[in-house]
Amino acid sequence: MKELAENHDEAYEQIKEYYKDITLDNVKLIRSLKEEIAQMRSREKVNKKTMEQLITENKTLSEPLAEMEEERARLMDLLKNYGTDKIVLKNVKGRKLSLDKRLKEGRAEYRQTEERLKKLENERDEITRRFAKGVADVGRMAELKNLALEQRLDVLGGSFAEKQGKLEEVAKSANIDPAALRSVTEKLEGVLEAKNGVIRSLQYE
Repeated sequence: MKELAENHDEAYEQIKEYYKDITLDNVKLIRSLKEEIAQMRSREKVNKKTMEQLITENKTLSEPLAEMEEERARLMDLLKNYGTDKIVLKNVKGRKLSLDKRLKEGRAEYRQTEERLKKLENERDEITRRFAKGVADVGRMAELKNLALEQRLDVLGGSFAEKQGKLEEVAKSANIDPAALRSVTEKLEGVLEAKNGVIRSLQYE
């Protein structure tokens, strides 16, 4: 009985120590879990505060972000337009070069035309001067010719009148029929008038 009691006490002590160890382990575990829970709650508070800050910051940044998005869209449109404008600018530059070339050619042609015009004007002035001189010379020659013809007509007219007077005197002294004398005189006047007509026609040539 004594041995059995001793064995029982020993077993009891072992069980007691075993449960004591388990209890200590559980206490340590509980304490550790409490500390971990406290840390988690602390982190939760920090995270909650951080989330609130992030929400506030997000609200604060949402408007600038929207503005930046609008600006980005505007810049994208400008970029598209830049490509189109670049092509248009290239075409405009090409057209400008073509127009500059045509302008240069036009100016050269204008100078050549102006030189030809000056040359033609000089030739015209020279021809006008020579024509005026020729007209003046012809006028003077015509005046001299007309004067000479008029003098010749005067001489012929006076000579005819003188001859007609002498012819009438001869006819009277020779008792020639006045009608026959008048016929001869008319014939002579006709011949003389024909010659005078030729002379007058020469005056207008």
